[in-house]
Amino acid sequence: MTLLANLPEPHRVLAAAGGPDWLAQAAFIGAFVALIVILVSLPATMLGETESRPPLWRSVRAWAVLVAVVQILVYAFWG
Repeated sequence: MTLLANLPEPHRVLAAAGGPDWLAQAAFIGAFVALIVILVSLPATMLGETESRPPLWRSVRAWAVLVAVVQILVYAFWG
């Protein structure tokens, strides 16, 4: 008898290794919240905003935060 014959069904192995769904969702949302914190705390010189603040529609920081918020909402509702 081989070792492979003693293993459980593949779907049982995957289900056992998966963990709760809310934990994965919280980790994903936490990663994007951390990204938003980093984006907000970056100095303006790192974003090329040395002279003055650009209009909101041209701000790299604003667009990056908006994309991260959309990712959080998509995963929170449909994840």
